[in-house]
Amino acid sequence: MTKFKRLKSEARETATLRGHDLYPFKTALALAKGWIAIAHCKKCDFIAVVNTHPAPNGVEISGGCVAVTCPNKKEQL
Repeated sequence: MTKFKRLKSEARETATLRGHDLYPFKTALALAKGWIAIAHCKKCDFIAVVNTHPAPNGVEISGGCVAVTCPNKKEQL
């Protein structure tokens, strides 16, 4: 599995645990040193972003989908 696929899988798993339902990732930018992809939540339109070559202080996985619980998540009883 490539680093890009692994990052997308980890981002999707984290987002799902937070109640998000992501559309497929869209490759937004192919850089000389790496790739960036973005996926939107079907319920709230927050995003998840993966970056295979972040800036020195950056992170590989970011966005509202991996940071906060989906505001449209139904409570589990």
